[in-house]
Amino acid sequence: MAWMAFAVAAVVAAALAVPALRHLRETPPPEPPVMRFTIAPPDGVTPTSAPMISPDGTRVIFAGTAAVGGGSLYVRPIEALAAQRVPATEGATWPFWSTDSRSVGFFAGGKLKKIDIAGGPAVTICDATNGRGGAWSRTGVIVFAPNTASGLQQVSASGGTPAAATVLDPATQAIAHRWPQFLPDGEHFLYLQVAPGATGIFVTSLGSKTSTLLVSTDARAEYVHPGALLFMRGATLMRQPFDTVGLRLGGEPAPVAEDLSLTQASAAPFSVSDTGVLVYSTGQAASKRLVWVDRKGGVTPLALAPGAYDSPALSPDGRQVVLTVRDTTGEHIWVYDIARGTLGKRTFDGAGDNFPI
Repeated sequence: MAWMAFAVAAVVAAALAVPALRHLRETPPPEPPVMRFTIAPPDGVTPTSAPMISPDGTRVIFAGTAAVGGGSLYVRPIEALAAQRVPATEGATWPFWSTDSRSVGFFAGGKLKKIDIAGGPAVTICDATNGRGGAWSRTGVIVFAPNTASGLQQVSASGGTPAAATVLDPATQAIAHRWPQFLPDGEHFLYLQVAPGATGIFVTSLGSKTSTLLVSTDARAEYVHPGALLFMRGATLMRQPFDTVGLRLGGEPAPVAEDLSLTQASAAPFSVSDTGVLVYSTGQAASKRLVWVDRKGGVTPLALAPGAYDSPALSPDGRQVVLTVRDTTGEHIWVYDIARGTLGKRTFDGAGDNFPI
């Protein structure tokens, strides 16, 4: 994942007026100013996860790999000049905040873990072989994706045996549920379903066996107070009104930010705090090459320029490769003819098309 910078848009509240004097105003108070600024990762550190803003809007945390020292979490207070490595988070991926902004959950070493951001050891909560996102409710329940091809599970933040939170629906040929996020009531939550022709953001609740599709998209979404959904449309971040009582979208979606990073694993490179601070990363996805690998480990590149490729699959006759290619409109299926050296697009809709065979 190649990030040029984090961009932060902070809605800064005006100073509170004395309540007794507020009624004396002849005109409404001005709207709070919007401040935008960028922050860069520490020198020698490559971010490997979306930047996650704390619920109180005071800190940004992300996973990163250092040229010396490997992978860890890095946290930066908004007012600070640099991000600092979080001790005891070696190998950490996909961090997410507790609702009180004091702790962070993350995945490392095949486990779901948590750590107090003020310091202390990391604590193992349960097994998670290859996690893809978690959400921490105000009642102390964590919903998480334990691997890349499963439904979601739920577990107490204090630890214990996980239970199923969602089940993959065979009717939609669902491949995975990922990137949960709790709504304000602490019972309902959003998640991304990856499925042929049915990839999108769904909403359900703890203990429920049903879910509802909110919007077709191929990446993570977030709720933003006081009532909107942020989601990706290609490389553009969109905002649409969302009713948390009726659990439905309303109005029309509007763009918030453009040229966001085209990230791996449908993670979506943005997050928003309860206070209205939005943080996101810009830039393009890291390019990849298709190569032949022989039985001795020899590598021979195919005659195809590097690109944002994923999930390649070889045809039975060995003459073609079908793969996902991500561009500014989303993920689409392409076919590469090895002998002719041609790459042809096969899907054209706006939804995410993944995992071709």
